[in-house]
Amino acid sequence: MRALGQVLHLIEDASVPDHTRNDPHIAIGGHGVAGEGSPYELWTQQFNPGNINLRQYLYGKKPIILNSLDEYFDAMALYSNKNFYSKDSIDTYAEPKPDYKLVINNELFGFKIDSENGDYRLVVYQDESNAKSSTLNLSIPSLKDNNNLIMRDYWERLAPKAVQYGAGVVDLFF
Repeated sequence: MRALGQVLHLIEDASVPDHTRNDPHIAIGGHGVAGEGSPYELWTQQFNPGNINLRQYLYGKKPIILNSLDEYFDAMALYSNKNFYSKDSIDTYAEPKPDYKLVINNELFGFKIDSENGDYRLVVYQDESNAKSSTLNLSIPSLKDNNNLIMRDYWERLAPKAVQYGAGVVDLFF
């Protein structure tokens, strides 16, 4: 059982974009401080057994059944790597790329089309004032939007996928 728990922890780790995109994310004391650590892991710290509810995101979904642990690790890591950014890996890999851009509440978001769960915010483009002119350059991509909508969209996809792959691992174990 202990080995199964450790494997499930590693499957969960493979759902974190920083872990699958070679992005060191040093956190002091394991919790991070402002500007340090993984934005995704820092955001998910708000959840605990008393307030987490994935039921709506798992409705109608089944465990993902694969043939080996290697397949589970590869599939979870590939899903995380190809579809989500980490703080320091935006535009360093061929994928993902926004499929379209949309302004919501004065923020310019890059969206990714997701036929399984609905389109999601992939990145926000920040203002960069040009000191030599009064023009704004909206080309600085970031994961930090005003209302943590990007992190919420990431979690609504990554957390259920980790559960689906984890349930498949439990099935494989038994």
